[in-house]
Amino acid sequence: MKKYVAVVVAAVFLVLSLACVPVYANDNVIDKTGDWWATRGKQEPEKGLILAQRRAERAAKKADKEMKKATKNMQKDMKKAWGK
Repeated sequence: MKKYVAVVVAAVFLVLSLACVPVYANDNVIDKTGDWWATRGKQEPEKGLILAQRRAERAAKKADKEMKKATKNMQKDMKKAWGK
């Protein structure tokens, strides 16, 4: 019975640790798994190109999100400054 409890506790800990992965991490577990799946069975030149493209897309998406957030904050500050 104690073995089953230990296995359940370990499984819960593993699931919670995967769920708590930082969203803005450069290479989190979800991204690494997706990269592995996309490059599975590919040779090195093609593999490197695919990885570079996927990383560039993630970086662009992150930059776009940050830019929208900064724009929104700037608009809020402008409303406060001008009172409109």
